[in-house]
Order: sequence, then C-alpha cells, then structure tokens
Amino acid sequence: MDHQTDTISRDEFRAFQYWKDPGLADRGLDRWDEIRQFGPSAFKTEAVYPGRSDISWWVLMRFDEAHAALNDPGLFSSRTWRHTEIGEELPDLLPLSLDPPIHADYRRLLVAKLTPSEVKKRLEAVRAFCRELVEEIAPKGRCDFVKEFAMRFPTGVFVQFMGLPIENLPYYQQLVNVVSHTPPDEENYEAKVNAAEAEILAMFAEVIDERQRKPQDDFISYLIGCEIGGEPISREASLNYCRLLLTGGLDTVVAQLGFNFLRLARDQDLRKALIADPAMIPATVEELVRFYGFAIIPRTLTRDVDFAGCAMKKGDRVIIPTAAANRDPAHCPGGERFDPARPRTRHVSFGDGPHVCPGQHLARAELRIAIEEWHRLIPEYRLASEEPNLVTNEFFASYRGFELEWPA
Repeated sequence: MDHQTDTISRDEFRAFQYWKDPGLADRGLDRWDEIRQFGPSAFKTEAVYPGRSDISWWVLMRFDEAHAALNDPGLFSSRTWRHTEIGEELPDLLPLSLDPPIHADYRRLLVAKLTPSEVKKRLEAVRAFCRELVEEIAPKGRCDFVKEFAMRFPTGVFVQFMGLPIENLPYYQQLVNVVSHTPPDEENYEAKVNAAEAEILAMFAEVIDERQRKPQDDFISYLIGCEIGGEPISREASLNYCRLLLTGGLDTVVAQLGFNFLRLARDQDLRKALIADPAMIPATVEELVRFYGFAIIPRTLTRDVDFAGCAMKKGDRVIIPTAAANRDPAHCPGGERFDPARPRTRHVSFGDGPHVCPGQHLARAELRIAIEEWHRLIPEYRLASEEPNLVTNEFFASYRGFELEWPA
C-alpha cells in the first residue's frame, strides 16, 4: 500500500498487516484516510498474526458499520478475540471480553466508581498531582514528554485509584509494557507476555490478600466486597478484573496525551487561543479525541452474516480502527481535517454500545487538566526531536517518546 497511489490492489488488502504497516508508522493515523479513500467500506485480510494461525480478520472502515457492530454484541462478540471458540467458561479479560447479559453485572461494579459525580470528587487531587509534575518538569526547559509526563500523570492517578503504591509505578509500567508493547513477531513473544501477565496476577493476589485483612478506601477493597448474581465475586474474577484495569489504565490516556501534545507543539495558534480562552479547552479535547482515535477494537462473529456488502462467516475476526470510523466523511463532513471549532460530533474513540468506556469521564477530565496545568507554566514549547514514528500493536497505536523544549 504505497503512499499517494490512486489504487490499492486486492492483493495489497489481503496482505495488510495493521500492527506493522509502514504507512501507519510513517504517516500516523492519516494512513487510515488513505486506505478508506481507495478501498471498500470493509475488506478481509489474510495476513496471519504472528503466533496465531487461526486469526485473519475483516477491517471495518466506516462509521455506520463500526457503530452497528459495536451496538450488536449478539452478532459481534467481545468474548472470543483471545479464544478460538465461544464457550461458557469465564474469559480472562473482565469485563471487556464478556457479552450481555452477564457483561452488565461486571461492568456496573466499575461504572459505579467512575460516574461524573464520583470523578468530580477526585478532581482536586488529580489537578494537584498534575501541577506537581509540571512544576517538577518546567525548570528543565526540555523533556521527553511521553516518558516524563504522559506516562506519569494518568498512570499515577490510576494506581492511586486502584489502591496500589505509587512508588511502584515504574515496576507496573514495565510489566504493562511487556504485555502491551512486545512486538508479536519477537522471539519468544508468547512466553514473555505470559510471564509478565503471571507476575501481574501474583502481584494482585498479594494486594487482595492484604485488603481482605485490612480494607482501605480504594477500588480493590471495594471490588472484593462486591457481589455478582447475589454471590461474592470470586477470587479468580477479582484477579482478572484487576489485571485488565491495570493494562488498560496504564496505556490509554498516556497514548491520547501523546497525540494531543504533539499536535499542540506543532500548532502555535491553537496554543495561544487555548491560553487566551480556556473555555475552548473542553471542545478542543473532544476534537483531539475524535481525530486521534488510536484504539483498534476487536470483535468476533457469532454467526454467518452479510455485512457491509461482505459475506462474513461465524468465527471470523473483525477489527474497528476508531480513527477510520471517526474521520469517515460520510458521517463527519471534513472529518479528515482537525478542527477545534467543529460542533461536537459523535465518535467511537471510547467505543460505543454496551462496552463504551466507563472511564471516559475521568479520561476527559485528565486530558483537560493536563492542558490547563501544562500551559500555566509552559505556554511556549516546540518539538525538539525528529518526527516520531507511530507504534501500532494489536489493540492501539501510540508514540513511545518525543522531546519538547521551551524557555526554562
């Protein structure tokens, strides 16, 4: 799939490997606009994911199909991306890989702690933590934004929410980095990931034992006191619930902050406008989230179906690149352009349907506070390193690091 070509052949679509596509690495999420422009609304790739001979997939490129798939869990199941068949066993990614109706029982436990009113209670502490980090960084005049701020701010908020000691954050990040960012074609990939996941489970087992002896005001203490179907939540479910929250919580807002501040570093006029009128920040954050939809949402078909003009079969895997859906001009006119003055437009960056991200209220608050507190002390800054390449894995794309500099 070459850049600026006016056609993309059937063979190129068939061989498309999104997790290491050079177009995504070089040109970022704009690559999805190229593919949508020259391709069908859905296409099948037969490029086998390393180590998983049973996986090839359909790629849904437009908003209407993405919205329909995410709102039909009976057809597009969340349960089987890591499992060959749909079974009755409890999957290991709770509540993400559950389908309704049981999904609701597990999801409500998390939603109850992330409602707008619950998030509001935490904002003063979130802002204080963010301000502390920026005050530490500002005198330096230069930093690796991802490593020194983006990886510390939301992850610090999250581990405190979970009830984990913040001084162990580098250790947690190291484990999550192995699970989420080990290239799938790296030697001993499965062994490395499985070992890191086992270490995460062992760590949470110790914390759960401790909280059972001495509960605290944190999510883990709350979780182990919850019930599912009138019965206490099982230890296995608690462990897998915590594992998913850790791996998700230490990656998602980090990735979005990278996209946001790379954009702001390149756009002096937008920075000045936000500083002059902070009331613009919430709408700008929403456009940043829409435009830089970095998540790649997986589903598996539960039966044969004709969908998006394609004959899909039971067991076929499906991915939804959120940037492709969000920028679809049939849904969002001019959606391939970033426009902070754009009226709020529905997007799928936080998912959609029963699996819409329960942490979206906290995420939006963190993204807004990051801009406010960074600009309070560092209003002028620029990209000081080479243009970073986008790194894509099985579930999302992110920048692993880039340098910003400013007058100290």
